[in-house]
Amino acid sequence: AVNSPASQSAFSVVRQYRLSEQTLILLSEMRAQFAQLLAQNGYVQLSAEDRRDRRCSWLDDRSCDWNKYSMEPSMVKAVLCAGLYPNFAQKNSENASSGLSSTAREYWSDGRSEVSIHPMSVNHS
Repeated sequence: AVNSPASQSAFSVVRQYRLSEQTLILLSEMRAQFAQLLAQNGYVQLSAEDRRDRRCSWLDDRSCDWNKYSMEPSMVKAVLCAGLYPNFAQKNSENASSGLSSTAREYWSDGRSEVSIHPMSVNHS
């Protein structure tokens, strides 16, 4: 319904942040298309009823495995970075033992050498 409270709330967010309503609709449709592609290729196990759901409302079910970390901002940021910049850098660890104690030192690498992560990066911990 166009005049529903949810619809009016969505419109106010679009207006407040000067977003394109058509672009957001397009992104929503692309999300559903990608979800169905994942399901068709067996990456997501769905019931027959969910497979027929063109709007993919099953995507937002927080009890499902694919939403396990959806409320953890650091995980969401890492996944977005990995998708936008594949093979850019990876976090490694090496065991360093000194005397009686051994500790693992974590560092970032680009595959050739150690790299530093900018303090404002979403990957900086």
